[in-house]
Amino acid sequence: MRILVVDDDAAVVAFLTEELSTHHEVVGETSPRAALARAQREEFHLVVADIEMPELRGPELMRALRGRVDVLLITAFGSPELERQLIGDGARGVIAKPFSIRRLLTAISTSSDRDPARPSGAPAPH
Repeated sequence: MRILVVDDDAAVVAFLTEELSTHHEVVGETSPRAALARAQREEFHLVVADIEMPELRGPELMRALRGRVDVLLITAFGSPELERQLIGDGARGVIAKPFSIRRLLTAISTSSDRDPARPSGAPAPH
């Protein structure tokens, strides 16, 4: 699986890229705008993005990529209400920080097993 990791914190990008690369092909970006451009010109199976980033927030990135690639969002400020809203808007999942790599790998695996009848990035049925 080819994954694009997006976080404005270079240390987080480096850590996640290193950890996930033992299981997947992983590319990291610290600029959400650069990540958007890259995801529009290259093929990825999944984008793992932080919610709170300057220039372009994770949910905005997700909406810009809707129908092109699934997006899994990570956040330090999660709540059940936010998670429901983001999944309703099309997120493949929301993971609260701090999280274990095992938890992230499980979420990635679940995302790769998505319903093939549901277009990538399409909002979940209500």
